[in-house]
Order: sequence, then C-alpha cells, then structure tokens
Amino acid sequence: MRDQNVPSTETSRKKSVFGRVGWVEVVSFVVVACVVYALGVVWLVHELQRRSYGGEYDGCVQRTRTTAMQNEIKNAMRHAWQAYRAYAWGHDILKPVSRAPGEPLFELAATVVDAIDTLVVMDLEIEYQNARTLIADDLNVNPDRFVNTFETIIRCLGGLLGAFTLTKDAVFLSQATKLGYALLPAFESSLTGIPFRYVNLRTGAVQDDDVPLSEATTVQLELRVLAHLSNESRFAKAADRAMCAVERL
Repeated sequence: MRDQNVPSTETSRKKSVFGRVGWVEVVSFVVVACVVYALGVVWLVHELQRRSYGGEYDGCVQRTRTTAMQNEIKNAMRHAWQAYRAYAWGHDILKPVSRAPGEPLFELAATVVDAIDTLVVMDLEIEYQNARTLIADDLNVNPDRFVNTFETIIRCLGGLLGAFTLTKDAVFLSQATKLGYALLPAFESSLTGIPFRYVNLRTGAVQDDDVPLSEATTVQLELRVLAHLSNESRFAKAADRAMCAVERL
C-alpha cells in the first residue's frame, strides 16, 4: 500500500514542470502578450479606417476631408464676423435676428476682445487686423460702468492675454495691464480677500460681496499670467488672497 505522505508520480511531474518556470519566463510571456495585443489594436484601427473610407487608408482622404471642414468653419466665422462688423462694430454683442447691438455688458467691445485669439488661430488675417486696430486705437478699458468682475476677467482680460500670447504684440499686453489695474479694486477693497462681484472700471467703486464660489476661485489663470507678463505682483497677490480666503471657509 502506497504511503499517503509520498507524492504520486503525476503530482511530482506537475511540480517539477511548474517549478522550472521562473520570473524571467513570466515577464517574457507578459511582454509578448502585450505586443500581440498592441498589434491587434493597430490592425483593428486600420481596418476600421479602411472600411470607413471605402478603400486603402493612407491619411490622404482624411486630410482632404479635414481641410474641407476647416474651410467650412472659417467661412462660418467670416459670416458671423462680417455681420458683427456691419451691425454692431465696437459693441459688446450683436443681436443676429434684429441685426442690432445688444445691451452692453462691459462696454469693452467684448466680441472683438473675446474672439481675436480665435482669428489668429484660424489665420483670418484681414479680420485680425481689423480687430487689432480697434483694440489699439479705440478700446477704452476704463469705462464709467460697473462690470461683473469674473466675466470681465475670463472674457476680456483673458482675450487680451490670449492675443498677446499668440502674437507677442505689445498692444494687447498694454491694454490687458490697464484693464487689470482697473479690476484690482474688486480684490483690494475686500477685507476677506474674496473679490466683490461688481467693480466700476473708472472709479474703482465696488458692489455686492455675495460672490459665487466659482467666480471667486476661477480667475487664477488670467491674474497669474498677467502678473508674470507685466511683472506686477499685485495681480498674483490678489489671486492668492482669494484662494486663501476660500480655503479658510
């Protein structure tokens, strides 16, 4: 009768086989499996592209379609821009149905300031030059008007900084810096550091300290970039005070 403590021949054979598999073999297997998987994904993507374009895919069809789509988008931008120039040039917004300027939001030619970096990206040179001329010669960044601090920073200040980042044209940084100083009272007049919701860009008067959390904390990018580009630390300190005040809540 076989001793129960002695392993069977079959059990011993299994142990001897698996005992010879070391970590090198395991790693090699994993690497091979990953390579096979990656090749399978590449083949699948290629096959889907080939079937989508109805023939052998080499990128040319996609480039042709992309170019056509880009042209359509540029034409749509030109259409909107020409309407704005014709019916609301220099105003914040255009009402497309009545073809008249809308109620002013900032009196900062917001459509121009907000869209000029898009004109640069789209390579719309004529439209860009028109916008630059307005910003350089006609834009008054200190109107006697209360504006929403948050909206002015993300749209107008952000638009000017975006244009400068893309073009390095000092006109945009100069106007952005002037606008930044006009916005600072919203931050520096606050005892807590959380900016007032509205500020008069000419007098520095402020209104409404009941500010939504998102408005108080999502102005960091523009203020810090302006501080860096203008070498004016007050803008970064304003952003820091706002964030520290919210963290203390």
